[in-house]
Amino acid sequence: MTAPLSVKQWIDTRRAATGMRVDLCPWSQNTEWIFAEDGLRHVSGGFFSIVGATQHWPGSPQDGADRPMILQPDPGLLGFVVAPAPDGLHWLLQAKNEPGTTGYVQVGPAVQATQANYRRLHGGAPTQFLGLFANPANPPIMDTLHSEQGTQFITKSNRNAVLLAPAMFPPDHPDWTWVHASALRHALAQDYLINTDARSVIATAPWRLISSGAGPFAPHTTPRPVALEAFAAAAHASHRASRADIAPLLAGLNSATGAATLTRKPLARLTGWTITDTGISSSDPIADTEIQNFDIEATSREVASWRQPLLRPKEDCICALVFQLIDGRLKVFLRYAAEPGFMGRIEFGPSWQTAAANPAWLTERMPELSRAPLLAISQSDEGGRFMQSIARYSLHLLDSPAPEDPAAGLWVDMGELEALCARPMTLTNEARSAVSLLLSLA
Repeated sequence: MTAPLSVKQWIDTRRAATGMRVDLCPWSQNTEWIFAEDGLRHVSGGFFSIVGATQHWPGSPQDGADRPMILQPDPGLLGFVVAPAPDGLHWLLQAKNEPGTTGYVQVGPAVQATQANYRRLHGGAPTQFLGLFANPANPPIMDTLHSEQGTQFITKSNRNAVLLAPAMFPPDHPDWTWVHASALRHALAQDYLINTDARSVIATAPWRLISSGAGPFAPHTTPRPVALEAFAAAAHASHRASRADIAPLLAGLNSATGAATLTRKPLARLTGWTITDTGISSSDPIADTEIQNFDIEATSREVASWRQPLLRPKEDCICALVFQLIDGRLKVFLRYAAEPGFMGRIEFGPSWQTAAANPAWLTERMPELSRAPLLAISQSDEGGRFMQSIARYSLHLLDSPAPEDPAAGLWVDMGELEALCARPMTLTNEARSAVSLLLSLA
C-alpha cells in the first residue's frame, strides 16, 4: 500500500496502460442507440438520452434558443473513501478512464458510477467498492445531492459522499491507490489531473479532510510564492473568524430574479439544427455545442467496448473566482447563476463565467485580472458525456475595491463558502470546481 511519489506519476502509469481507443462512428453503424420520437436514446431505455429543448434564459445570449440537452434523471454516485493513518488522513483515489476526458485517465472518486452502471445494465463487471456506501453500520460522513451543468443537463444531480474507513485497506487493483491529503491538495493545482466529479466531492466535503491539521489554509511546511502565502494566510484568518451564518446568503439567493426554464421539444424539430449520419449540429453561431457518435474500446472499464454519443463544445469555458479584502476579511464574489436545466431556480456560480449573465463591473476588469491570476488550471469536464469540454479555472485578488452588487451576487467569507459548498444544490458544478482549486492551498 505504499503511496506513489506523486499523483501525477501514478496517473501517468495508468494512462500508459489504459488501452483506450476512441473513434468517430456514423449513426448508421451504431445499433446501441436509436432515434425515437422523444430523442436519441439507448436501446435498453437506460443510461441517458439526448433530447431537444428551447431554453428560456433572461439576460443570456441563449434566451429563446433551441438546443440538444442530456436527460439523465437518476442521480449517480460520486464517493470518496478516507482513512486515518499515523501521518494523517489518506484518500482512496481511482484512475478513472473516460473517452471524452483529456488524457483519457484522470483521478476520480473511489466510486464514480451512474445508476445504470452500478446496476450493471451494461452486463459488465460490478462497480468496485460500491458496497461500502450501502453499509448501514458505517454511513457516509457526508452525503448530499449536487447539480451538474444546467446548460447541458436537464435536472441532473449526483450524490456526493465521503466514507470514513477505520483504516486503509489494500485496493487490490492498480486503478486505485491511497494518497495523503497533502498529495491530493498538490494535485488539485495541476492541469488535467483531478476530474470534475472528484473536484465536486472534495469541495463539498468538510474541508478539514483535505486541509492540514491546523485547519483550512493554515501555513504549510512546503514553500510557496509570497503572493500565494499571503493569500492563504488571509483565507485562513477569514475561515477562522467566520460565523458561517448562511441564512442571509440563502435569503439573497432565494430572492434573486431571472430564473431560467426550458420547454421540451422533439429533437428532430429543433430550429436551426440538422441531424446527419455524422452528428447533430447547427450553423448558427449562437450554438456552442454539437453531438457526435463514438466507437470506444477500453480494456480497464466494466465492458471492453461500446458506442455512445458525446456532446462536444465548440469553445472553451472560462470560470473565475474573484476575491477582495472587505473590512480586513478575505471574501469571494459568488454570482447568481440561473441555468435552464437546474432542478431549482438559481444557484451560486463562480464570480465570472463564459456566456453567463456576468456583472458589468467584473466584465470590465476581467481582461486585466486574467493577465496575472493567483492560480489557474485547465480541466476537462466529465468525459462520459462530453468530448474534450475544456474549462479554465482561476483565482484572482482585486487590488482596488469592487462595488456591492446585490442584484448580481454576494460577497462571502471562507467559512460561509464552506457552508454553502456543503449545502445541496447551492453551488454550480463550475463553482465547485473553482473552489477545489482554492482548496489546493488548504
